[in-house]
Amino acid sequence: MFLHLVVAANFAELVSVTILSRHGQRTQMGETIYYTPDKDLMQGHLTKLGMKQHLILGQRLRKHYSATNIFGDSYSPSRIYARSTNIPRTLQSAVSQLSGYFENGNGPDNSTTIPIQTEVNDEDYILQAYVKCEYVAKSVQAFRGSPQYVKWEEEHKAVFEQATALVGIPINSTNVEQLNSELEFKALDVPLTDIEQQVAKSVSDASTDLWKLAFNISDPRYERGLNGMIFGEFFRSNPAIDLQNHNKPHQRTLHTSQAYENSYNVRLYSAHDTTIFAILHSFKVDITHIPKVASAFIVELHTEKDGAPYFEFYYVVNSTQDASRPLASDMTQLTPKGCDNAKCPVSTFQKAWENQTYLHTNLHTYLANDCGNTQSYVPDPTVIYKGGKTGVVFGFLTVTAMLVIAAMWMIVMTCVEKVKKSKQGTYQKLSDQSETSD
Repeated sequence: MFLHLVVAANFAELVSVTILSRHGQRTQMGETIYYTPDKDLMQGHLTKLGMKQHLILGQRLRKHYSATNIFGDSYSPSRIYARSTNIPRTLQSAVSQLSGYFENGNGPDNSTTIPIQTEVNDEDYILQAYVKCEYVAKSVQAFRGSPQYVKWEEEHKAVFEQATALVGIPINSTNVEQLNSELEFKALDVPLTDIEQQVAKSVSDASTDLWKLAFNISDPRYERGLNGMIFGEFFRSNPAIDLQNHNKPHQRTLHTSQAYENSYNVRLYSAHDTTIFAILHSFKVDITHIPKVASAFIVELHTEKDGAPYFEFYYVVNSTQDASRPLASDMTQLTPKGCDNAKCPVSTFQKAWENQTYLHTNLHTYLANDCGNTQSYVPDPTVIYKGGKTGVVFGFLTVTAMLVIAAMWMIVMTCVEKVKKSKQGTYQKLSDQSETSD
């Protein structure tokens, strides 16, 4: 891959790199089943190893793309964009990875401070649609009571029994995924025993099979709700993409409700295993395990010599703690559906994925049409409501309320004034009586 970039630079230009990564090793959330690293840290926070994992990933990414200078010599707010879910471990991972991008800062004492955008968890439909899009969440919830789910439980009873014997507490469909994470984290800290390795392999396979079933819901609405917004991010804020006419590569025509308007060379998204797994599943990748900590999904946007843009997609398993190991050693190139090969023209990708990607729509349409989050849906102000526009009706109600409040205030002030005058008269009488008594 690294050789590919150096050679291809003579014929094509790497315009941008989008990196979607899972957070690093974390402490346990909730009651520990078997193992938790860094017990003194708060639950669900990044461990020291987790920070190191993303620092190394950042260093390896910069070295991998050094021939293109896509990162620039130092941080530039017009070149680098970072976004994270609003959760400590993903924010910490983003900070660590960004630190690996730049050795020399442009701030005080050679420091580098890079802003990380985030969103309220309940409104993060780009990186947490799996649980925040109501239709998707309800579809997965319904799956938990389906015949396929019951069959999965029956097929993995032996795994539950084997895991129970190891950890000493009952392992079943409700906690096998947690045990899978704990064994993954322990393997990063200390070598596993033979029996631990066997159980780790079994619970990993069982958890992966469960996720495959949960994500394999044949419903276009479900698929749009799950990945529609994140796929749309591939197209947004890129000067090389014109969604209406690919013959004009440097004319940006997409208008979205997203928080940023610039065209960035590097975009980092710090998220979770579910975020990456959903994309890999949509790409029809043969998934052998739930994405490991600090793994990443990478989207490269190139332009041909004639300006025609194309995508290349990669999956990275970042299991090493060796910053000198070439990133290409852990990269697997992916070919998405609709594309003849790994080098996928943007127009081809757009056509193949148009029913799963939100390009020319806004967040409110997405919520109303595919998520069913009606409580979050804000109606267009031109919608007719009881014979008038909602904006006019709300404006009338607002003015009426203000008038009522003003009238009530005048009445209160009049009453206060009368009380004051009454008290003044009483004070005067008392004063007169005092003067006559002397």
